[in-house]
Amino acid sequence: MRIKIAYSRDEEIKILQPVLNNEVDTKGFSFDILKLKEDDLKFHVDEYELLYLPLPLVTFIENLKVLTNGAYVVNDIGIRYKKKTESKLKILVPGSNSTEYYLARMIYGHNVVPTTSQEEWTAELTYDGTSEYSFKDFWNSNCGNLPFVIKLLGSKILDEESLSRIKIVIRDSANLAYERGYVNSFSKELGLKGREALDCFFKICRQKNLCGKFTSYLL
Repeated sequence: MRIKIAYSRDEEIKILQPVLNNEVDTKGFSFDILKLKEDDLKFHVDEYELLYLPLPLVTFIENLKVLTNGAYVVNDIGIRYKKKTESKLKILVPGSNSTEYYLARMIYGHNVVPTTSQEEWTAELTYDGTSEYSFKDFWNSNCGNLPFVIKLLGSKILDEESLSRIKIVIRDSANLAYERGYVNSFSKELGLKGREALDCFFKICRQKNLCGKFTSYLL
C-alpha cells in the first residue's frame, strides 16, 4: 500500500529518514513525501494519507486521527528582532495557522501579525536558545516544564487498522532517528508530558478564543 505524506518543513521528516531510506521493516507499505506550503495543507487533507499538521489546524478538521509518535516537537521557541517598533510585530512564520504564530498571539495578543515574506518581517522565530525573547517564560508559567509540540502526524482517510500498522513503522524509524540525535524523545512517543503539552496548548488557545476544541482521535 502506497502512503503519501505531506509536510512543509524539512525538520519534520527527520524522524522519517530511516524508513525513507529502507532501514526499517515497512510492513508492506511504501512511503512518498511531498512538500507543500504550510498554509496549503488544509486544502489537501482528503488527498494525502498522512499530513504533518500544525496544532491550530487540527481543531478545524473533522474525523481526524492523530498518531502519538512521529510528532515534530522542540524544546525551545523564541523570537529574534530585526528591528523593534512601537507598531505591530510582524513575525516571520511558516504559515498563518502555524503553532508558533498562535503561541505568539497568546503572548502578544493583537499586537502581532504573521508574515511569510522574507522582505516584511520585523522578528523571526528561533529554536536554538539564541532568542531575545523566549516563549518558555510564558509557556512554563502556564504549563510547567513541558515541550513545545509543533506538529502532529494525522490522517483523515486511513482506517484505524492501517494506522496502527503504520504507527509501528513510524515508531521503529523514530527509534533510529532518536539514537542518531535527529529528534528528541517526544518525537518518538508523546507520552504523558507530550499529551499534557497538547492539553495545555488547546486550553490556553480556547481561553484566548483563538481555536476550537481538540477532538481528534489519538492513536
